[in-house]
Order: sequence, then C-alpha cells, then structure tokens
Amino acid sequence: MKCDMDIDFKDLFLCEEYEKITSAFQEEIKEDKENLSDAYYMLASVIASNDIYLGLSIIKKSKILNKEEITSYLDKEGANLVNLLVESDEIKKVVILLTFINSHKECDMDEAEVGLSFFELIDSLYEIGYSSSIIKELTSVGHMLFKM
Repeated sequence: MKCDMDIDFKDLFLCEEYEKITSAFQEEIKEDKENLSDAYYMLASVIASNDIYLGLSIIKKSKILNKEEITSYLDKEGANLVNLLVESDEIKKVVILLTFINSHKECDMDEAEVGLSFFELIDSLYEIGYSSSIIKELTSVGHMLFKM
C-alpha cells in the first residue's frame, strides 16, 4: 500500500481503523514522510489494538520518533513529564503515548487494567499541570480506546 497523502489518520482513528493506521504509518516510514500528528494516531492505535510489540517495532524503525527532541524526554525510568511542559502539544502527546507504551512493554495486563493505567497517567498529567486541552484530548482518546 503506497502512502496516500490524502489519508487522514484522525478520521481513520475515529472510525477505529487501527490496522489501517499502523500500515499507513509504516508506509510513511518507508517513504520518509512521517510526521508527529500521524505518529500520535499510530501510537494510540497500537494501544487500542493492544499490540505493544507491533508498536515497539514501528517505533524502532521510525526516524521521527527517534529524533533527539523526542528521545531526550525518555530514559530507562520513563519520560520526565514535568520537563516536557515546555514543548509543543504535538510533542507532548507523542511522548506521553511513547511513555505509556514503554511502561507496558513488559506487563501482562488485561484490557481493563491497561485502561485504568491509562487514566491514572492522565490523572498524573493533571496534577503536574498539563493544559486542559491535552487532558481533554487524551481523556477522549482513552474513552474511545477502552470503551469507557
């Protein structure tokens, strides 16, 4: 499947076309056409499909997700979400989902436990002082992903 620049990842996400999103993002990687917005929906899609290993594989191949501006917030203990407050909303959302995926790569949790963990992360973001727009968007995505 060739990368079609007319693909709207957000629309696909809202239609729960998670497999199409991951496939399209992999094509973007091959064609060197990745962007953070599409990466965000790809990350949310691998969480929704509960396929962390696919997500890790895609992350490893992605140039944009391995840029210093993203990886500088990640370490073996997870992202420093307080320092991330100075970044753009797009970078914040991507790093938050990367952090979530990385924190669950060795967990054996059912969907309900993963959903609870996702909302606990959102609670932490609220306590840290993230903007209401980020909190609302991630909450909406969480409701969609975990059917809550």
